[in-house]
Amino acid sequence: MATDSAYGPGKLVERLPVTSGFSAHFARIERRPSFGDVGGAGTERLNLVAETATGLPDPVFYAVPVALLIAGGIVVSMRELWESSTKAHALAGATVAVGYFPLAAIGVLLFETRVGVGDAAFTQSPELSSTLLLVGLAYPLCFGGLGGLLAARLRG
Repeated sequence: MATDSAYGPGKLVERLPVTSGFSAHFARIERRPSFGDVGGAGTERLNLVAETATGLPDPVFYAVPVALLIAGGIVVSMRELWESSTKAHALAGATVAVGYFPLAAIGVLLFETRVGVGDAAFTQSPELSSTLLLVGLAYPLCFGGLGGLLAARLRG
């Protein structure tokens, strides 16, 4: 696991907006006390986009994955298909899930960061079930398919 330490490779992970990216898909982030921190509370689940103050409005963060998946669905379904029906374009656009799901699964396993909140140290990582369901399946199937439908309309 990549963790945040003064010397370890997790420093790179700390600088990447990985957990915020998962939260932009409405996947929950688990925050639990770090090993050896006896004063910490139990595991809590949160959405970092909704609970973090940023310079941009929250809808901007939620719109980024939607826009990228729609664009991906358009690109995939604009290729020559055996059948040029609207259904075939929608299904072709939804195939972005084939590449998106493994990335979500790998992200659950690899991206873990340590954060300090007050005097306690916590470990944050994407929650397995919501990440795989929302990030890996629901978002790419819905918005990739929508991109395929838009491509069918663009092709006329």
